[in-house]
Order: sequence, then C-alpha cells, then structure tokens
Amino acid sequence: MQDESSTSEDGEPGRVKRAAAWSKTAAKEIEDRAVRARGSHVSVDVGFRTAERQQRVAAMVLAGGIAYRIFFWLLATLSDVRAKSPCAWPVCSRIS
Repeated sequence: MQDESSTSEDGEPGRVKRAAAWSKTAAKEIEDRAVRARGSHVSVDVGFRTAERQQRVAAMVLAGGIAYRIFFWLLATLSDVRAKSPCAWPVCSRIS
C-alpha cells in the first residue's frame, strides 16, 4: 500500500504534500494581506504592535531565567570550591 504523503506513480505529490504546500501558500498570502492592512487600519497595527511587544517581553523573561540559572550554578560551584579548600581564594593569601 502506498503512503499518501509520498509521490504517486505518475510523479505527482501525495495528498499530504499537496495540503502542506497549499497551507504554506495560503499562510503567506494572508500574512502579506495583514501587513498591507497594517498601514490603513489602526486596529491591525495595534495587533502587530502588541505581538511585537509580547515577543520582546518573552525574550527578556527567557534571558532572565537563563541568567538566574547561571548565577545559582556558579554560586553552588564556588561554595563547593570554598568548602573543599578555604584558602583557595586569592584574598586568603593576603589575609594570612
């Protein structure tokens, strides 16, 4: 039995590939139409600006989460080093 997503015997793409191609084409046309409407309709522009702002906020939250994890990873590493060798820090030689 032939897979519906593969190429048929006559060289035509299967139903799944045709549907995927149609979907991509339709999405591109709709995106182009929305971008053109952005200049003439304030409500469309507000939607675009809101989406862009949400994207920036999400990027900042992600960056903050990564920084948080790095900070605590370094803190744990440094405390482990300090616990194993109290005078491993450069200031210990000056204090002693």
